Amino acid sequence: MKKLLLQRDHFLSSNSDVRRFSQGRAKELKIAGIRRPLELSKTFIPTRKGESVSVSYRLTNRSRSMLAFLFGTEVALGLKDAHVNRVGEARGIRRFAVTDPLERLQAGFSLSRPARLWHFPLENSTESARGICRTYRGVSLTFLWPVRLGPRRSWSVAAQVQMESL
Repeated sequence: MKKLLLQRDHFLSSNSDVRRFSQGRAKELKIAGIRRPLELSKTFIPTRKGESVSVSYRLTNRSRSMLAFLFGTEVALGLKDAHVNRVGEARGIRRFAVTDPLERLQAGFSLSRPARLWHFPLENSTESARGICRTYRGVSLTFLWPVRLGPRRSWSVAAQVQMESL
């Protein structure tokens, strides 16, 4: 897919916030392991031409304890959209699009469950004789869901990502 830079999953504490996350200071939970095993199954199904991909996630609690956390999937895009080129949050998102008029591209997202969306710009910072210079690289979008999983229970969500030329 054009302009898709990265996809990464996150397991965060329920009180995490977008500011700390955008600064790389959000605490990732260590819930996989001997005491609290959590199984993540992820399936990607691309279309033939590569313009879209369906992704399904299934989390299964293999422990005897209740697990509560924020599950998030982060997508980094090499696009520039004035609506998401700042640190921000939106709630109740089921459909969302990032439109870059200069690149004439749009990335559309369709979710099976309402999500919280965290967004912020991806920038490189360099220091020069004139001060700090920031170079825009793209935008990070993280779709999050609160998850409470009882012992031996599962939770699932699906997403469709569509890249289109305008």
